[in-house]
Amino acid sequence: MTAAIRRPSGAATAPPGPDDACAGPVTGSSTGPSIGAFGASGRAVDVRGLTKRYGRRIAVDGLDITIPTGVVAGFVGPNGAGKTTTLRMLLGLVRPSGGDGTVLGQPLRAPAAYLPQVGALIESPALYPALSGRRNLTALAVLAGIPRALVGARVTAILDQVGLAGRGDDRFRSYSLGMKQRLAIGAALLTDPDLLVLDEPTNGLDPIGIRQMRELIRSLTARSAPVDGTESAAGSARPRPRGRTVLVSSHLLAEVEQICDWLIVVEGGRLAYQGPTDRLMASHTVDVVLRPELAQDVAALADLLTGLGRPAVRGAQDVVTTLDVAERDSREYARALAEVNRAAASRGITLIEMSPRRDSLEDRYQGLVTAARAGSVPAGTSTVDTSTVQEARR
Repeated sequence: MTAAIRRPSGAATAPPGPDDACAGPVTGSSTGPSIGAFGASGRAVDVRGLTKRYGRRIAVDGLDITIPTGVVAGFVGPNGAGKTTTLRMLLGLVRPSGGDGTVLGQPLRAPAAYLPQVGALIESPALYPALSGRRNLTALAVLAGIPRALVGARVTAILDQVGLAGRGDDRFRSYSLGMKQRLAIGAALLTDPDLLVLDEPTNGLDPIGIRQMRELIRSLTARSAPVDGTESAAGSARPRPRGRTVLVSSHLLAEVEQICDWLIVVEGGRLAYQGPTDRLMASHTVDVVLRPELAQDVAALADLLTGLGRPAVRGAQDVVTTLDVAERDSREYARALAEVNRAAASRGITLIEMSPRRDSLEDRYQGLVTAARAGSVPAGTSTVDTSTVQEARR
């Protein structure tokens, strides 16, 4: 599915039913978010209380989402957490049961106002198997309203951007899964959207394909030139925002950690965390692995750390201690390591390794999901101040 670009006939997924058709105002809060204007707030998405009910089942439960402009935002959560339903509401494919806010500065209740500036890949690529990549993009560019005189140059530029310049004239059915995903992203980029939404773009890819997709996604926040140098892809002049925003839903947490500046974690349709990825990964304590040159010194090293008032977890060849410091690169951390090293040397213990053991995003994610299921989701995640938005852009 590609927002703002009509699908080829017969290639679409089943349309939403009459109860889900996005028409008319959204029920819920009568007041919008505290900061609404796209240009003034620097927020590509700013919605409050987003809710979707299917009968008695609540798929999304009062979700607050704020995404700064110009970032790659990761959207993660267990299966059934409400991720795809949320994306469909943002894209106007499903009508919210409640909530309000803005997308690209336009009301959530009026998706037709912002969808021309949104590109999306939801589920599998919907393209003609018998046509080449170039002809697929050409047909979609014409349907999107790009002036015919500009279509050829735009399609060529997109094929180069997604790494398919050498395969543009091959039929879509001959592409690998990774190539199909990249061409579908290229289709979503045809109109140079301000917001790009990707649902599981690495699903089913091999390690090489995942790496290529990671590099492509990281490059997408850069603003490409309008197709004619002065106007938008549709041929109408409009102000350019501060960079493209990319929203990526994924189950591959290691990839999310590498490519995403901003993170949204949901569980059971509710918000578990929202903010810079680095902030989630930050900790006031650092676990450090200490390995002595001689395995026979492990016990003595553990006793030494205990005598210094530091925790010590013995392994077969090393000891893990915890340093209570604000961050791994701080002076306090360096001083603490120096103190341990001097004390070990004074006892005749030579340390051949002193390395921090950092929690992965998977570790932090599991903690958030566990806390959410226990009903103890951290407070304060629904309000994002300007400094936090600026922090995510850096």
